Amino acid sequence: MWGLILGVVAGAIAGAYWRDDLMRLRDKARGDYASTARQRAADTLESLEATVSSGLDRTREAASSTLRSWSETVRSGEEGARPTGERPRSEAI
Repeated sequence: MWGLILGVVAGAIAGAYWRDDLMRLRDKARGDYASTARQRAADTLESLEATVSSGLDRTREAASSTLRSWSETVRSGEEGARPTGERPRSEAI
């Protein structure tokens, strides 16, 4: 509780101390001082989207290639053939 009260008091003192600087900054940006931050955030999000998209494409291609390889392996094997040394289940009991 005391930390909250102390934080509010410190914030009020800092705001009063730097009030002139903050007003100049606001006037310099014509009241829209958050536009630069919004622009940087939008650029970062676009970059993240491109990175994620390329990663998903690579993952999809790798999975597709692996599945295609397995499919070809299964199709190339003889139907009903077993690896050597393996007996049918009925004989194993």
